[in-house]
Amino acid sequence: MLNLNQLRVFYYAAKNLNFTAAAGELFITQPAVTAQIKSFEEYCNLKLFKKRGRRIYLTDEGKFLYDYAAKIFKSEKEIENVIDDMRELKRGLLSLGTTKAYARYFMPLMISSFHKNYPHIKIQLNEGSSLDMITSLLEFKIEVAVIAKAADHPEVHFFPFSQEEMVLIVATNHHLRDKKGITFKDLSTEPFIMKEKGSGTRKLVEELFEAGQCTPDILMETSNTEFIKQLVQRGEGVSFVVREAVVAELKEKKLAVAPLKGPKVYLEVSIAYLKDQVLSPPARAFVDTLIGLKSDEMHPMGIGLMMAKILAQRKEAQRENSKMKNSKMKKVYSDRSVFKQIHQLAKPYLSTRHNDVHTAISMRFAKELLRREGGHDSIVMPAIILHDVGWKKVPENLQLKAFGPKATSPEINRTHEKEGVRIAGEILTQVHYDKEKISEILEIINGHDSRKKAISLNDQIVKDADKLWRYTKNGFHIDIERFGESYTQGLNRLRNLWPDCFFTPTARKLAGTELQKREREGGNDSRLADN
Repeated sequence: MLNLNQLRVFYYAAKNLNFTAAAGELFITQPAVTAQIKSFEEYCNLKLFKKRGRRIYLTDEGKFLYDYAAKIFKSEKEIENVIDDMRELKRGLLSLGTTKAYARYFMPLMISSFHKNYPHIKIQLNEGSSLDMITSLLEFKIEVAVIAKAADHPEVHFFPFSQEEMVLIVATNHHLRDKKGITFKDLSTEPFIMKEKGSGTRKLVEELFEAGQCTPDILMETSNTEFIKQLVQRGEGVSFVVREAVVAELKEKKLAVAPLKGPKVYLEVSIAYLKDQVLSPPARAFVDTLIGLKSDEMHPMGIGLMMAKILAQRKEAQRENSKMKNSKMKKVYSDRSVFKQIHQLAKPYLSTRHNDVHTAISMRFAKELLRREGGHDSIVMPAIILHDVGWKKVPENLQLKAFGPKATSPEINRTHEKEGVRIAGEILTQVHYDKEKISEILEIINGHDSRKKAISLNDQIVKDADKLWRYTKNGFHIDIERFGESYTQGLNRLRNLWPDCFFTPTARKLAGTELQKREREGGNDSRLADN
């Protein structure tokens, strides 16, 4: 199989026609470039370079191969740029769902506000009943829904967002218009135009009739609020709608609101998304935007008031967004002392496999990656502290069978991951950590070694911070001792892993710098290279 690391070294050597210049760009030594080129030519069974004096030249075969390699690494750079753009919300897709009424009366200004902060995110809006939108969430057709809660579902998280006032609308000449204290018994004899089944409004209205110990006389069922308003305006029946949907008609005296007996009726609107799925950056940004607008006091807060709040906060949101883009930081956890508490509670589980030293060094790398790449320290730091606590439950005589160049039982990794999830969950619960954050942290730990792909930027940072330890002086010497390797064998192992084992550009650069130090240390002391 083609070694992409060797191809990369060849590409930089061919581009510069100078091994020393290639070594500088790759953060490795010139002897390492020479060794990689030799191995690559042996793999290809071709001579790729010619040498005359102190200058090198590409052979015809080398020229052909360089053209293809240039395309590959140009594409790699483009992919890295795309990844950066998606992380920084400079590109991406936001898939939303809502009811038809909200699509008309609520979402336009909300989407407009979001789009001003994130102009390069494309938005896909799906419409349907509240139950339709729950189904769409479960089928991954959308990521976030803004709906009235029509039914509970164990896989869906509903975050209370706003309360919309419901009004009983009648024609301006209807006999109920001026009647005081209308009961649901009174309404049971009126032709009633009902929202469709699966609608949150339908569920609320049915509950109100049931509480009044009566049933509605349903003339028609429809999902179209405009059609409902036209029928009521013509005197065909009465209906319940959110007040915001009839503001214009009430002002123009095309419809009237009939007074109900008792307190006002409110429809609770929620932000809905799947519990056990990590939201994409655009979806997370949209949810955070909505949560930021939510009334802290939980007063009934209709669309009109919320829109006013959106407009008032727009400039502030733009300033904050600009600040986040410049720093590449999306969130900063306010109480960093909790990380120290978590680390203290984890220490009894880190007294094996040199995990105490490993964790301390990985934490430093995690902080640096967070600073340069972005991510959420409230997820990354607990995950990097706790990702190896499960090894304490694996007998030491079995540990080396699970990892390293001579691993024979990699399935043991699942044992440490499962135990790690259990222990980490107990520690995070003990410090009263946020439940939603716990869920993402445990998901990262649960596949830290067995899952080769990362599920999020936070997971990428945790995986990279963990692997960077291998390239440090402490990590390198601990590994060659426990793997029974010579210094040269240890260097070759790291060279073969770098840079393709890392997800982020920053981690690749940091690992390259550390690798260069290890190579220099080995070259300065011949005893190290031979032992």
